[in-house]
Amino acid sequence: MKKWIICVLTIFTALSVLGASCQNNGADETGNPQETEREEVESKHYTYAEIVSYLYDMERLAELPKYGESSKEFTSYDRRSVYNEESGTYENWSANADGNGIIREEDGGSVIAEMEGPGYITRIWSAQVNGYGSGKIKIFIDGNETPVIDTTFQSLFRGSKKIFPYDSLSYMAARGLNCYVPITYNQSCKVVVYDKWGQYYHINYVTLPENATVESFTYPLSEENEAALKKADEYLSGDLSVIEAEEGDKEFEQTVTAKSGERTELFSTTGKGAIKGLQIQVEGLTGEFEDWQTLKELTLSMYWDNESEPSVWTPLEDFFGTTGGVNPYQSLPLGVTQDGVFYCRWYMPYNDGAKILVENDGSSDFKIKVRVVTEETDVENKMRFHAKWQRMEDAEDEDQRWPDSSVLSVNGRGRFLGMMLHNYKTSGEVDPDCREGFAWWGEGDEKFYIDGEKFPSWFGTGTEDYFGYAWCDPTLFDQAFHAQTYNKGGVNEEGNKVLCRYQIIDNIPFFESFQGYLEKYYGEDYVRYANVAYFYLESGAKDAIGASSLQERTDYYLYLPPEGTFFEGESLYIRSFSNGTLDTQGMKDFGDQWSNDSQLWWKPAKAGATLDIYVNLPEAGTYTIKGNFTMAGDYGIARFSYNGENIGEAMDFYATSVKATGEITIGTVSLPKGLSVLRVTVEGKNKLSSSFMLGLDYLSFEK
Repeated sequence: MKKWIICVLTIFTALSVLGASCQNNGADETGNPQETEREEVESKHYTYAEIVSYLYDMERLAELPKYGESSKEFTSYDRRSVYNEESGTYENWSANADGNGIIREEDGGSVIAEMEGPGYITRIWSAQVNGYGSGKIKIFIDGNETPVIDTTFQSLFRGSKKIFPYDSLSYMAARGLNCYVPITYNQSCKVVVYDKWGQYYHINYVTLPENATVESFTYPLSEENEAALKKADEYLSGDLSVIEAEEGDKEFEQTVTAKSGERTELFSTTGKGAIKGLQIQVEGLTGEFEDWQTLKELTLSMYWDNESEPSVWTPLEDFFGTTGGVNPYQSLPLGVTQDGVFYCRWYMPYNDGAKILVENDGSSDFKIKVRVVTEETDVENKMRFHAKWQRMEDAEDEDQRWPDSSVLSVNGRGRFLGMMLHNYKTSGEVDPDCREGFAWWGEGDEKFYIDGEKFPSWFGTGTEDYFGYAWCDPTLFDQAFHAQTYNKGGVNEEGNKVLCRYQIIDNIPFFESFQGYLEKYYGEDYVRYANVAYFYLESGAKDAIGASSLQERTDYYLYLPPEGTFFEGESLYIRSFSNGTLDTQGMKDFGDQWSNDSQLWWKPAKAGATLDIYVNLPEAGTYTIKGNFTMAGDYGIARFSYNGENIGEAMDFYATSVKATGEITIGTVSLPKGLSVLRVTVEGKNKLSSSFMLGLDYLSFEK
């Protein structure tokens, strides 16, 4: 009897769903196309080389996702966070012990990912943890008892025994370990780690439609597959800012004046095709703090197919993945060159014309150079590119899903491509009523819900982990798929941080809806977020995100260095440096002679290199500048100057062992109230020194 009732109910439910589907044929109230039925996907075989090409194939991203295709992740998130299906509530949603979650223990190891195929791993991430990494990782595919990868965990990413010699695909960035080498499997995949492997992990993976087949990964790689990875590595390691027009492409270039209070057309075209590349340069920018305001006053809009509302709307610079003046960096889809050219390689189709406008909400006119590369092509089954800037708001059911803050909420069929995040850490105190005891901005998991799912299939372990680095390390970096383009104020001090992650091979297809969140534990008095979300939607679909006023896009941050007379070296605002690299270095291992146990570490490669430092003084006066510096066997001879005049004598920082100078007097100089730029010049090195490096612990200004 029970079986008969279940059968009848099943038939009735199926007919009800079919009827509802038929009734929804057409478009909803917002004009978004509604699904009727999911078309059957033709069977296809994917070679390993084809999967590798997805690392850099920008045009493929615009293709409609195939039904059965999905992108998800396994992570070490706190397993106390659950969705209670019986009560329909989220429990322990702010649980934050995100370093220990696993699937199960098995044969002396921890199973951290387990997938059914066909599919492929797109990204493996972890955090650098001192004393770890020597433990094993084993990856088993297609039910085989012998692992296809059996190596130490750290050798996936770095070291003399790194198993993938592709520096753009396997590397460490600001203490984050990243491997983008695809691992394909036809039936199944299981990832197991063993004692001393590390802590914290993300395993991102794509599942293909069930009737697909894929060439399973082998190691060592075949000659053909090794060549495919080498080709990807060489491409992603090259100069990605160069956008060349291929045979048959069209190039459009002009210089326009963006007048105050007006909208100005940068580019327009008719017919069908796609934008393959975009370059914009604003003339008159200085690279200094004044550019913060200018690049927020200028906004960028893009329209496809004669639409009345733009599919792209952001402050001009934010669209290109950064903010805070001209910050050179390079990634695959977006970046900024050393000479201030903003470039874009997103593939942007249109069927009935395209238009790009700039609007100037400021009081000054600006000349803007623009170059666009297009191709005429059939855009049937190609989606439309969207990018929207917004101040992030709490989830609608905030009482249940605190501390989630919205990145993007959109309906329809499309792909999520990642985001740029600007967070401003204020000098304020944490709200005493805050429901978490962690007092820093980085405690924020990504939570991405696909097609109405109740528990997110993407559930991360921390804001900086999503962006591919770790421990909120302030070191700037840029890689093909992620970057930290701006960081002032150290880990937990007042200041601005700008991060981006572009999901190319690991993009997220959706068929009905996408809701993305980042956890944000503290109120506006402590940390403020704004973001640009990048995504595709099916032709004709709209997103509901509108433009923001100039006040909304400028009133949440302070862009000048904090005022004061004492400046930690690692928190100094740097205007520029002419040579070498600039990092923050922890100094605990060398003793307790350094303030805040860290220093600004400059590593120039030659004499004559310069480092320009901003200071913001509360009043004008004559100041004696003092500081604490590092001495070592590879440190150089340096001198401070202001407006071309030397301050004090040159200082030799060579020593036979690593030690601090203790507070020393640099010299005396008259300085104005507010911003000044001090220059450090490496004049040479002691004949016994092996290099020209400089370690700056702090600077103190005594009036």
